[in-house]
Amino acid sequence: MLGVFSDGAIINGRFFVSTTSFRPPSRRDFVRDARHGRVLLQDSWPRRTGFVGLVVWDPITNKQRQLPDLPRQWLQHDTLNWNTAVLCAATADRTCDHLECHHGHFLVVFVASTFELVQTCVYSSKSGAWSNHSSALLGGCRGVTLGPCALVGSALYFDTPDKSILKYDLGTNKMSLIGVPSECWHSRKVPTAMEDGGLGFACVKCNPLHLVEGGCS
Repeated sequence: MLGVFSDGAIINGRFFVSTTSFRPPSRRDFVRDARHGRVLLQDSWPRRTGFVGLVVWDPITNKQRQLPDLPRQWLQHDTLNWNTAVLCAATADRTCDHLECHHGHFLVVFVASTFELVQTCVYSSKSGAWSNHSSALLGGCRGVTLGPCALVGSALYFDTPDKSILKYDLGTNKMSLIGVPSECWHSRKVPTAMEDGGLGFACVKCNPLHLVEGGCS
């Protein structure tokens, strides 16, 4: 690991906290996700009010791509919360080992929610455009939580404020809710990929950090 990003909060004047001699070019944006050699940033200074400016950045080469505006329906006032993820475009069919794929095409998945209605939209660097949005009425879902998400197989898992997490299948473009272990019910939970390729959760319970293994159904 070369280091960690400070998620927009400057630590001792540094955007990137290095664990090696590596020093990427300085930026002052909010870090929203990082995966497969790329960092997904949200502009600190959006071009206009209400615009979620997203940039995909390769910190090694300093190449960056400003994503086009999200479709207008994503900017409605009733959108309560959202989350987003960047990943290699070959993830859905599992044809990449993700060792050098930061040179290739990528996807950005954007998820937004209005109480029980959850919508997704996917940007493809190959087409240079956002896809048509898809939506699902998921009873009991009060939204998505802005924070780390997990990629397990060909599915992304986003945290929610409920006793469940949101699963987005890249292959089928379908969304569903899955329950979390009871150990994570009353604490902040972070979905994570386990060493055996399964889904797990990191949560704090009575101060110690717990890693809980869960299912991927």
